[in-house]
Amino acid sequence: MEIAANRVVGLSYTMRDVNEDEELERYDKDDLDYYIHGQEGFFPGLERALEGCVVGDTFDVVLEPEDAFGEYNPKEVQSVSRDEFPDDFELEVGLFIELIPSDFEGAEEDEGIVYWIKEFGEKEVLIDGNHPLAGKKLHFQGEVVEVRQAEADELAHGHVHTEGCHHDDD
Repeated sequence: MEIAANRVVGLSYTMRDVNEDEELERYDKDDLDYYIHGQEGFFPGLERALEGCVVGDTFDVVLEPEDAFGEYNPKEVQSVSRDEFPDDFELEVGLFIELIPSDFEGAEEDEGIVYWIKEFGEKEVLIDGNHPLAGKKLHFQGEVVEVRQAEADELAHGHVHTEGCHHDDD
């Protein structure tokens, strides 16, 4: 079966930062990375390269930032007072936090913006709204290990249902 829209794809691969030649992520054949092709939940450039591939095909693709995690935007970095966090909140570099700004125009009650803690001191916390890999050129090398038609509930939920995935039906 070929990779095409609405098909579940299981990949084994390594993802490296091209400029640093650093391995950032690895999925082996016993721990695949799954996505639904054509549902905008995966890297657009990699999806284009995988279109029409079948189980056993290998790939070697370099993605520019705009086809991966986007360009780095320095305007997404801001400093906030440590006082904005609860006293018992443990700050940790790399920790993702969701802020729900009260003056965020058009925001719904439970809608927020995800930042990660870039650095912190006694008085200030530097938060970053960019993905940690924004601005990076990424190299993917791997193999197509599984291709199947997505099930109706996977399409409805927008992601692959793997072992341990549970949804509460209302």
